[in-house]
Amino acid sequence: MIDHGLICAFVERWHEETSSFHLPFGEMTVTLDDVAYLLHLPIDGMFLSHGFISRDQAMEWIELYLGSDPVDALLEVTKTKGAYCRFGYLQRIFKDRLKEQLALDIEYGGVTEENVVDVVYHMYFRDLDLVAGYSWGAAALAHLYRELNNATRWNCSQVAGYLTLLQAWVYQHFQGMGSKDAWVGYWEDWYPRAMLFLPLSGLGTPDNYINHLDALDLTRVVMAPYGEHCATSQFERVSLYSGWIRYGDRMVRYLPERVLRQFGRVQTIPRHPVESAPPDLNLAEISNRFQRALDYALTPEKLGQCAVHCVEAEGGYIEWFYHHSHPHMILPDMPVQVSRPLEHEVLDARAA
Repeated sequence: MIDHGLICAFVERWHEETSSFHLPFGEMTVTLDDVAYLLHLPIDGMFLSHGFISRDQAMEWIELYLGSDPVDALLEVTKTKGAYCRFGYLQRIFKDRLKEQLALDIEYGGVTEENVVDVVYHMYFRDLDLVAGYSWGAAALAHLYRELNNATRWNCSQVAGYLTLLQAWVYQHFQGMGSKDAWVGYWEDWYPRAMLFLPLSGLGTPDNYINHLDALDLTRVVMAPYGEHCATSQFERVSLYSGWIRYGDRMVRYLPERVLRQFGRVQTIPRHPVESAPPDLNLAEISNRFQRALDYALTPEKLGQCAVHCVEAEGGYIEWFYHHSHPHMILPDMPVQVSRPLEHEVLDARAA
């Protein structure tokens, strides 16, 4: 169950240029490291590199990879008005092919008939020996970033993407937001961390979440929440890669230098996004860079000092951040009085 108020409040704080949420104390974002711990998806490997396919090619692949007959394949691309399959259609096929129907019902029970998936993704399953060689985690993260970028457009009235990932990330990092009821069947040594909390109701309306975020300080944020889970999923240095990530022809910036506190480092003033992700790179160059991710990862010099409490920032960072951003979303008719953030007190003291 998606908490729509929570998602809307975070969408308002998303900045496409930095691929991060701007909060009263600085920036935070969903990182490749978060994806690895929350989903147990591989974050290293090849990008998903595909383009669009025609309806005729989609019909051919539906017949070839799903075992459908030509009439069914034609009917499916006609109903979806493109090279797509409905989840309900895939559900029926798998129910016919697999014996474990009960388990399948549990897995797909929340999917509606109208949701669709692009047929082009079948290409990644033609050789099952190669499936693990793709960076599915980077694809999931790039998809989330892309949809958050779209949601910030003035003419966009809804948000799509991997919202379950975003909501699970909020539950881990922000105390007092969303569900804190743990699933009794959760096993730290086996399950992805995203399965820990039950998705129950949180603060309610978007306004309540906006007010909560405006009053937020670092005492209610957990920058590095996966300590107990490290034995199950080890840290991978590819998380420190800085540059473009992509899936298909969609590319987004991934800039871990803007959220060093999430990696246990003292936050410094980051370099300009264009330095990390040059806008003139083509898709092939982006893929080549990620294949050599460690060559483009943050160096020890860029990572800087280790933080004692994971909340430290270098002198001048807060002033720089407030000069370049507008991290508050104050509502004109707030139902509750928001306390003045500590950062404002710091700025006033230094200006005096």
